Amino acid sequence: MGKAPTQAKAGNAIGARLRLVEGVKAPIAYFTLALLVIEAILGAVLGVGRLSERANEVIAYGMVASLLIVLLGFLAALFIRPNVLFQQGLIEDPIAAFRKVGQDLTGNDLKILGGMLGKGARFFSDFCQGVTEDDDAKQRERRSKLEKMKLIQPVGSSEVELSMIGTTFIQTVKRFSEAFVLPEASTESIERIALPRIFFATTKKYLNLGAEADLAALTAFSKSDFCIEKNLSSDVLRLELIRQKFDIVHLLMDLDQADGTLIFENGDRMRADGFVQLVRQTGAKLVVLATCDSIALGAKLAPHTNVVAATTSFMAPTFAPWATSFYHMISNKNSLSRAFEIARVTTDAPMILLMKRDTMFAS
Repeated sequence: MGKAPTQAKAGNAIGARLRLVEGVKAPIAYFTLALLVIEAILGAVLGVGRLSERANEVIAYGMVASLLIVLLGFLAALFIRPNVLFQQGLIEDPIAAFRKVGQDLTGNDLKILGGMLGKGARFFSDFCQGVTEDDDAKQRERRSKLEKMKLIQPVGSSEVELSMIGTTFIQTVKRFSEAFVLPEASTESIERIALPRIFFATTKKYLNLGAEADLAALTAFSKSDFCIEKNLSSDVLRLELIRQKFDIVHLLMDLDQADGTLIFENGDRMRADGFVQLVRQTGAKLVVLATCDSIALGAKLAPHTNVVAATTSFMAPTFAPWATSFYHMISNKNSLSRAFEIARVTTDAPMILLMKRDTMFAS
């Protein structure tokens, strides 16, 4: 009976230690947990009185040796990569996390959230002015969606403001955009390409999912040479980009959201890094990934060429106005950065420009 309080205290102490380790969730915590386990086993072994003295010595030496191995591993990690021990690490891929939060947001949602940044509490309709032409019912629906996503929060009976999650999200969007969309370059630094050669490629799946509208938008380049492929396979893509030089590549097909793998028909695939090398081989100055959630592949292409990619999913009728605006702008001697900005602010497509060098295409 007299041992019960002591055992309870010991149990609480161990529980507190384990909760501390669980809360840290960093590599240093797992090292600490290993020490705690060895400490407990060592104490239990040394507390056993029924074993011979020799057996106790052997077990004790074994546990001390295990402790030394763990300690040496920790010191080695501390010397070689100290930062690994003290950081929790990413819960998931940042692009996947970005897509997970933004997959239900439209371009107008992002514009409204951006307009709320740095503003105090106001009526939601005030933030919608100049962005959408929503009626009252549509505004209530949009507000309800943003509140359920915890991006905005009510203030008082009728006003709203950005929540902490919303503020962090929209600041991340702005920083991401500013990192890749450069200010409009001076005319001296803009690369000029006359009569660009264009490769338009789609898999059969997308022939009825926006391919014709995309091709119609590209006809703004009325004097350019076109290569059009409406039954794209990995073999066709490989041969065309190896044998010919293209300035603009417009791709319409399925992509793996996680790693950018190109997905053709009947299990046919191409790794993202292979496509990157083909784009470098053909010398493309612009790649337009006209498909949902294409940012993973876009990020891999970005060090080598200009890329337009989608940050989330969208419907074909949403993309068509963007494509028409974008291609008509660049075919009329506007810079790539200017064309993208006009298309971005006048349409609702969730596209982003990853720009290596501003370029001007002349039809």
